[in-house]
This record gives sequence, structure tokens and C-alpha cells, in this order.
Amino acid sequence: MTLDDIKCFFGTSYNFNLATGWSHSCYRNWRLKGYVPIKSQLLLEQLTMGKLKASLEDLSNGNDTGRAG
Repeated sequence: MTLDDIKCFFGTSYNFNLATGWSHSCYRNWRLKGYVPIKSQLLLEQLTMGKLKASLEDLSNGNDTGRAG
């Protein structure tokens, strides 16, 4: 799952915040890193009932710490 996938699915950061309960800084930190950590991807896959799919292939730099957010 890429940052663009998340943006397309939720539309706005406000919708993202409402649906996940995560802060805007969470998304901003992913943008700075350049990828969404796999644990966050897995949580988003659950929250979206599989509409967004977790993928290790979308981790661009391989430095995933596995921490949500």
C-alpha cells in the first residue's frame, strides 16, 4: 500500500483522521519516510475491510521499524 493509495481511498487527511483515529502527523511522518510501515498497512487493511491491501513491495527503502504510526 502506498501513500497515494491511502490518499485516494480517504480523500482528505480529515477523513483519514476520522476513520482511523490517527493524527495528521502520522500520515505526514509516512510522507517524510517515503513509505507506510507494514504494521500500519496491516491495521489499515483491517480498518478498510481489505479495500486497501498491505504490501511489502511498497516499502521503498526497507527501513521499516514495524511500528504503527
